[in-house]
Amino acid sequence: ATLNIASGTTFDDQGSNGSRLIGTAGYPGGIVNNAGTYAKSGGGTTFIQTTFNNTGAVVVSGGALDFSGSGLTSGSYTTLAGGNLSFSDGTRTLSGAVNNAGSLWSSGGATTITGPYSGAGAIQVSGGTLSIDSAIASSYVYVAGGTFNANSTLAADNLYLYGGTFNAGNTVTAASLVLSGSGTLRGAATVNAGS
Repeated sequence: ATLNIASGTTFDDQGSNGSRLIGTAGYPGGIVNNAGTYAKSGGGTTFIQTTFNNTGAVVVSGGALDFSGSGLTSGSYTTLAGGNLSFSDGTRTLSGAVNNAGSLWSSGGATTITGPYSGAGAIQVSGGTLSIDSAIASSYVYVAGGTFNANSTLAADNLYLYGGTFNAGNTVTAASLVLSGSGTLRGAATVNAGS
């Protein structure tokens, strides 16, 4: 089955608790084509395990929206305070604008953000690969597994490296820097740490 969200319309995902699936991993078929707005509100988590083509806007204001399929992603992605956008599998390149005021989380797969990145929301990497080409100014960056590629400058209020690999492409500034466990910091970056 195919879910088409037309331009100028909104698909309102209001799940208040628990979790729900759109598509099933390992089974072919099922596509979501979003040319309008996919709005995730309320609590709980929605797992989109099928192809998700976003040429419109994805807005997460509550709970979590998790992607484990691939797809075309030229549209925008926005998290508001209390919203979590996560990627747990699949391969995708986000060429549209990403505004993160909530939380951006990678636990698997490969996600590359080539479009403009803004917002001081949290960035968490526990698995997979997350790459961001634009400059980053975040309140909280946490790397515990996988690989985080910050390909431009990164400024964080709190930067934690507990595991995985953090590849810094340029200057890293952190008001608080914690290095622990088996984490690896790589790159020809200058690290300016307040503590």
